[in-house]
Amino acid sequence: SNQIYVIPNGGDYNIVLKENKSSMINVLFLANLLETKGVFDVIQSALLLKPNQKIKYTLAGAWGDNDFKKKCLDLIKNNNLNVTILPPVSGKVKFDLLSEASIFLFPPIAPEGHPWVLVEAMAANLPIISTNQGAIVETVLNNENGFIVDINRTNIIKEKIELLSENLELRERMSSKSREIYENNFTEGIMVQNYSNVFNSIINSNLSK
Repeated sequence: SNQIYVIPNGGDYNIVLKENKSSMINVLFLANLLETKGVFDVIQSALLLKPNQKIKYTLAGAWGDNDFKKKCLDLIKNNNLNVTILPPVSGKVKFDLLSEASIFLFPPIAPEGHPWVLVEAMAANLPIISTNQGAIVETVLNNENGFIVDINRTNIIKEKIELLSENLELRERMSSKSREIYENNFTEGIMVQNYSNVFNSIINSNLSK
């Protein structure tokens, strides 16, 4: 156990935040559109929030299973949900989506590592709603820069989105905290320094033997 080192992902992002002149709350999901990523929970939360005309959803990613895709698209179409589905995005298009979002939602129901999308969401000053999978709880600190919810609890996701959408002060506080956590832990420079520390520790340990 004393030979195990953990180095979080890190990257430098210059995401220009756009002034939101609309009262619309934009909930963003970026990942492959798979059941294990919690996509159906995302869409079900949109169904629960349908009466709220000031909340919209944007999902971007690649579908995996055709039956699951049909299940999701039928739920959206049959209930006339305010959900936009986009193909996989990268570069400026992805960063534009992040800059235009109000809340980042990523509720996987299967094990994860340290998702890059959460690092990007924090760099974009977004409050995050996610689940306790992999290293997510080391990135999303419950009640600080977002909320950690139990898997398959769409009613709780709905409640957290409503709370953030109705409380601008809370949303701004969590947004600022996300950026602070990103700058203190997940930039490229910090990741490189973490690697350097590990390598030097190992080298010095071997030299002293």
